[in-house]
Amino acid sequence: MSPEEPEFEFIDQSQPPREIPIFPLPNVVLFPNMALPLHIFEERYRRMIHDCLKSDRYLGILLLRKGWEEAAEPLPHDVGGFGQVVRAVKLPAGNYEIVVRGLGKARVLSYTQEIPYRRALVELQEDEGDDSADLRAQAASMVERLRKVLALRPGLGAELHAHLKLLASPRDLAYAAAAHYPDLTIYERQSILEVRTVKTQLATITRLLNRDLARLN
Repeated sequence: MSPEEPEFEFIDQSQPPREIPIFPLPNVVLFPNMALPLHIFEERYRRMIHDCLKSDRYLGILLLRKGWEEAAEPLPHDVGGFGQVVRAVKLPAGNYEIVVRGLGKARVLSYTQEIPYRRALVELQEDEGDDSADLRAQAASMVERLRKVLALRPGLGAELHAHLKLLASPRDLAYAAAAHYPDLTIYERQSILEVRTVKTQLATITRLLNRDLARLN
């Protein structure tokens, strides 16, 4: 190797770290394959993003539990989205505009740091259920109901329509519906994220769609 050539450096990120920074939010659930834009302005979270960008850029996005507004110490759910910062812009005032890409979901085992921001030991969770014929049929039924609901609400769900055209995996279809279907509450989204089987995820979304179809018809 000539002196002018940079030394090759291999960074193995195939095994994400077990300890990650935690970003608790009151109104966001991060799903796998979801791109989440965020504006970071609070000082401790500006510090978190600064540290995150200097490291592997992994972090957890956890929804705060219901009633967090009245809680002396708001606590997040134990299960949340696991993601990586894929774009970051630092603004003149020191704030950040970032985009987090959802990679999976993680369950907090224990917190290792509280100040200036939370860090936690986590375990990554895999969804159960393969891409079987039964699951594909169940996903197709869910998508059919979803299209019926969106047809009754013109002007909504443009982003979701685009996702439905591109996705084929039952798991990805379930998460796309959970992330982008506009009538789900934030806590309904959280409950779907916490489910471990694709079959139950699809069944839960289908039940909620049937509820809305009955209301709209």
